[in-house]
Amino acid sequence: ISGYDEKNHEIEYNFSESDKVYTYAMEHGKNARGHTLVWHKHEPKKVLDKYIEDSLGCTLDEYKEKHPDEFFEKRKELTKDFLESYMKKMGEQYPNCYCWDVLNEIVPELEKYPPQEGAPTEEERKDGLRHSMWYEYLGEEFYIDVLEIARKNLPEDTKLFYNEFGEQHPEKRQA
Repeated sequence: ISGYDEKNHEIEYNFSESDKVYTYAMEHGKNARGHTLVWHKHEPKKVLDKYIEDSLGCTLDEYKEKHPDEFFEKRKELTKDFLESYMKKMGEQYPNCYCWDVLNEIVPELEKYPPQEGAPTEEERKDGLRHSMWYEYLGEEFYIDVLEIARKNLPEDTKLFYNEFGEQHPEKRQA
């Protein structure tokens, strides 16, 4: 995702580098694994917000002020729409990826304690989930929504994976 074209009401993509890898794999009979669709380190918040605001016809703050009771659900609905469009595009662009890492690193580094950089917040410690933009926009069970959207929008036989690091830490495995 490289931006959002407000004039044409569409997400902009730049596939130049990933196309090279994919083309090489296909030309050399290799399997291609897509990595990663939803990751806290690559959150397209500005693009997503523009997409949502374009759909609403006003800023998020204006909508929240006018419709406080339905703000979260509307933002959630439009975030799902955004993810559906994005994942469908990825599946079309790379139809021969045999699998995708759909979710990446949604469990925070629970072994880290404050005041260490990167330590999880108290809320993250309680529920064992990284409170990323996806958590904020989709809610506590965002990972279920994301996996369901991937299943619906990627090619039928694509294997879906959750990718995580640090499983050697008992706290992380438990979460």
